[in-house]
Amino acid sequence: MNSMRNSRRMVVVERRPGLNAVLWCAGALVIAGASYAGWQLARMGGGGIAVATHESLQDAHAALQERTVALERQLADIELGRVIDVDATEQLRQTIKEMGDQRAEIEEEVRFYRRLMAPSEAQRGLRVEKLDLIASGERGGRVTIEYRLLLTQVVDRHEFIRGQVNLDVIGSARGAQQVLSLTDLSEPEAYPLEFRFRYFQDFAGTLELPADFEAERVVVTAVSSGRRGKQIQRTFSWNLQRG
Repeated sequence: MNSMRNSRRMVVVERRPGLNAVLWCAGALVIAGASYAGWQLARMGGGGIAVATHESLQDAHAALQERTVALERQLADIELGRVIDVDATEQLRQTIKEMGDQRAEIEEEVRFYRRLMAPSEAQRGLRVEKLDLIASGERGGRVTIEYRLLLTQVVDRHEFIRGQVNLDVIGSARGAQQVLSLTDLSEPEAYPLEFRFRYFQDFAGTLELPADFEAERVVVTAVSSGRRGKQIQRTFSWNLQRG
């Protein structure tokens, strides 16, 4: 039974054309060297057999050693070429990805400025355009988040607009829902945040969330002042980017 099991055992061998060629050449040299030594044995005969055998084997060994060194160098070149090919392919793939990301960013910027300069009816007025949340680590047991808020004004005549903006983070802690204001999570110089701009204005800062707080969404409320003042509100899901 053991012999039957052994006879059915399969061996999977990785195909490596370059290495197989090198090994084939080395094997051919060994056979050629042995044949040459045997021919010398048969030719000499008598008392010269031992001397001829020794000299023939020395010659064959020297030739084989020289060729072996050359084949080892060839094998090293083949292996190095494979490594370089893998590295070059990965580098090219990474470059293509980076170019794709840059193209997406440029297209987004073009759309942004197009909305500012040629607005549609649905886009007019004060807008909470964008909110980015970037995870940046921990500080004193609190999770640190960088935020970037962008307000825009989409109108035909770009006059200055002013007002205030509030930011609230909604989530839960120990099973209970909580609403944390920007002043609970950071130390802004003034709050609500003041804005005054013609085209757009951005705000940047740091939030420090309690370790047991699970954020779910952010509510941004902007209120413009003046006779035509209005309030707008936009809710963003808590989607963190990696810094």
